[in-house]
Amino acid sequence: MADQSNNLEKFLNELKRRKVIRIITVYAAAAFIILQLVDIIAQPLQLPAWTLTFVIVLLFIGFIITVLLSWIYDITPEGVKKTKSVGDIKHREKVEPISSNGWKITSYISIVIIVVLVAFNIVTSRKVPETLTNLEKSIAVLPFENMSDNGENAWFGDAMTDEIIMQLNKIKKFIVRSRTSVKQYSGTAKTIAVIRQELNVNYLIEGSAQRFKDQVRIRVQLINAVTDMPLWGETYEGNWKDILSLQSEIARQIADKLKTVLTLEEKELIEKTPTKNPEAYYLYLQGRFFWNKRTKEGVIKSLEYFEKSVAEDPDYALAYAGLADAYCILAWWGWWPLSEGYARAKEFALRALEIDKNLPEAHAILGDILCWGEWKWEEARKELKLATELNPNYATAHFYFSEFLDIIGRNDEARVQINMALELDPLSTAINATSAMFYYNEGKYKESLDECQKTLEINPDFIGAYLIYFYIYVRRGEGLKAAEAIQQLMLRDTLTIKIANVVKEVYSKSGINGLLNWLIELQYKNPAAYLYIAKWYAMLGKKEESLDFLEKVIEVRSSEIYRVNNFTDEIPRIYNSPDFENLRTEPRFLAILKQMGLSDFVKEK
Repeated sequence: MADQSNNLEKFLNELKRRKVIRIITVYAAAAFIILQLVDIIAQPLQLPAWTLTFVIVLLFIGFIITVLLSWIYDITPEGVKKTKSVGDIKHREKVEPISSNGWKITSYISIVIIVVLVAFNIVTSRKVPETLTNLEKSIAVLPFENMSDNGENAWFGDAMTDEIIMQLNKIKKFIVRSRTSVKQYSGTAKTIAVIRQELNVNYLIEGSAQRFKDQVRIRVQLINAVTDMPLWGETYEGNWKDILSLQSEIARQIADKLKTVLTLEEKELIEKTPTKNPEAYYLYLQGRFFWNKRTKEGVIKSLEYFEKSVAEDPDYALAYAGLADAYCILAWWGWWPLSEGYARAKEFALRALEIDKNLPEAHAILGDILCWGEWKWEEARKELKLATELNPNYATAHFYFSEFLDIIGRNDEARVQINMALELDPLSTAINATSAMFYYNEGKYKESLDECQKTLEINPDFIGAYLIYFYIYVRRGEGLKAAEAIQQLMLRDTLTIKIANVVKEVYSKSGINGLLNWLIELQYKNPAAYLYIAKWYAMLGKKEESLDFLEKVIEVRSSEIYRVNNFTDEIPRIYNSPDFENLRTEPRFLAILKQMGLSDFVKEK
C-alpha cells in the first residue's frame, strides 16, 4: 500500500516537473473561453445547431494531443526541447527553473476573461430565458414555400405546413394558430410586426420544402415576432422515408429553443409514427391538400387519395379520419345523399378509432356526425369534449363543441369554446361568423355587429354575415339598415343578384314587415329556404305558418330531397334561437324538439 502511495506521489511530481498540470489548467481555461464565445455568437450569426457539439469534439481531441505533447516536450529559454526523464538527469546537473512570469500572466488573463464571460452569461441568461419563459408560447407556422420543380409536388409546401402545425399541436404549452388563419400569408409582403398583430402571436415559423424524386429538403426558421429576431434555423435533408422522423425532430428542436420541457406523453406523441408506409403517407398528404380546398370538386378528389392511402396501409388511422371528414362535408353541403354520406363518415371515423382510440381528429368528426347527422346529443357531447381534451390546440374540435353547446342552450359554455377556437384560428370565416351568431343569440347586438364586421374583413363575400346584420337591424327597429343588409346579401348571390335593386323599393313602400313578407313570397317554393321562411314568419308573429314550415324542414330533411346547401340541417338551432322565442311554449314546437331529442334539455333549462 505504501509502495502504491509512493508511486502515485512520484507520478504527480513528474507531472508537475514536466508542467503537464500547468498546461492542463491553461488549456481548460482556454477551452472554457472558446465554448462561451461560441455559445454567445451562435444565435446572432445563425450558426447550425451542431456547431457547439463540433467545437467540443475538436477541443477534446486537442486536449489529448496537448497532454501528450506537454509530457514529451518542454519550453525552455533555448526553445522547445524534449523533456529529459528523471533517470537522464545527472545528480550534478542543476535544473534551472523556468521563469513562471509568462504562465502567471496567461493565467491572470484567463481568469479575468472567464470572470467577464461568466458575468455576461449570467446577465444574458437572465434576460433571454426570462423573455422566453414569460412570453406566451403562441406560434404561427407561416405557409412553407414550395421549392419543388415540378407540378406533381406543387402541394408539398402546404402539406409540410400542415404537418408541422399538427406536430406542434401535440405540445400542450404551445398555442398554435390553425392553418385556416395562416394560409393567407402565402407569398405575403407583410412584415413580421403586422403578421404578429393580426395573428396575435409571439413566435413565427417560416421555411421552405422541396421534394425531388425520393429526396426531401426542409428549411425551418424560428423567429421571435416581438423582437423580429431569429432564434434558430436549420436545414434538414434526407430520404422521403425519413420525412416523419424529420418532422418529429423539428418539433423537438422548436420546443428546446423555446425552453419547453416535453413531458413523456408529449415525446411519445411526437415520435409516434402514424404509418410505416411512405407511399400511404404521400397519398394522405395529397388527400388533405385537396380536402382543404373545401370545394365540391376538391373534396371528391380527396376521397380518391384517402382511399388509395388506406389501400396502401389498411391500419392508417389518419387516412380513415380523412375519409370521414370528406364524406361528412359532402353530406353537410348536399353534395352527397344525406343519410349515406353521414353513414359512411361514421363508419370511417369508427374505423380510425379502432386503430387509434386517442385520435382527436376522429373523435371530433364522430362528434360532429352524432350532433348534426344523428341528433344523438349525449354521445356527441362525449366525443367532442374528448376531442378538445386530447388536443387542446385543435381549433376544429373547439368549434364543433361550441356549436353543440349552442344548440342545447349552454350559451356561456359555448362562448368559452368558440373563444378558444377563435384564439387558435382567428382568421377563420366560419368561426368568426358563428361567434357573431352566438352573440346574437345572447342579445349582445353590438358584439355581434363587431364580429360580423371582422368576418367581412376576412371574407367580403360571405353572405352569412349580412344575414346576421339583417336580423339584428330588424330586432333593433332599424328598417333601412336591415334592407341594405339584405340587399348586400342578394348582390353576392347569383340567384338573387338581378332583383337586389328591388329591396329598398319594397321597404320604402311597405316597411320591414312588408320586406319580410316579400322575402317569404320570393323563397316560398324553395325547400332549402324553409327554415328561413319559418324564422321570418315567427318574426312577423305568425306562429302557425312558422310551425308549418318547421315541420316541412323535418320532412325535407328526412325525404332525401337533393339539397343545394346545408340550411335544412340547421334546424336544431331553433331551440336556442331568439327568433323562435314566441313559439317555445307551443305544443307543435315542443313536439318538434322531442322529435330531435332536445326535450330533455328544455326541461333542464
